[in-house]
Amino acid sequence: MKTGKNFISPAEFIHTLAGFCGTENYYEHKTTDYLNLLLTDGCNYVREAADARWLFGEILYHQPRPEIRDLDFQIWVLWDDKEDKSNAGCWALRCEDKDHNAVLVQIIIEEVKFPINEICIWVVDGVAMLPSEY
Repeated sequence: MKTGKNFISPAEFIHTLAGFCGTENYYEHKTTDYLNLLLTDGCNYVREAADARWLFGEILYHQPRPEIRDLDFQIWVLWDDKEDKSNAGCWALRCEDKDHNAVLVQIIIEEVKFPINEICIWVVDGVAMLPSEY
């Protein structure tokens, strides 16, 4: 598994993501003693292989917000926002409810690296998972 400066190739990343179905382990991602998420095998792979602790930190940061906290099924979509010329090179993160209604849209201002242009993470009852792991 490649991380950090030895960034994983998009093809290898996509190929590996396709192999996750269900999970055998849960990994804790936390920022404080009272704020944490459990990650499935697939999300832990995303966190480690893509050096994406920041992504799960962003998801976790918004959990206390009332409009997020009250959702038992959250759909988080991260995408490269290059189409928006005013935010060239930025990434956008959106949270949707189970009916795909946008609840929160945030532009991540700083440049971050991620191996693919878009990823979807579901958070169900405090567990972050890839849709194939549901």
